[in-house]
Amino acid sequence: MKQKWPKATGNQLIYSLLRNARQWPAKDAIREKEYGVWQTYTWRDYAEQVRRLGALGCRYLQLDDTSLA
Repeated sequence: MKQKWPKATGNQLIYSLLRNARQWPAKDAIREKEYGVWQTYTWRDYAEQVRRLGALGCRYLQLDDTSLA
């Protein structure tokens, strides 16, 4: 029987990412092959990349801290 997973909302994904980054900051989160060499990213690295991408998105949309309240 195929297991059905509940649909994840954006908030659930972010909370899961932050939880994993807190609990296992140095553990491997993602491995990908780049130019024939495996690259490993920890949960801390992954959370930082997501934070930077979010910051760039906010800057592009011209949002500041008061816009998000």
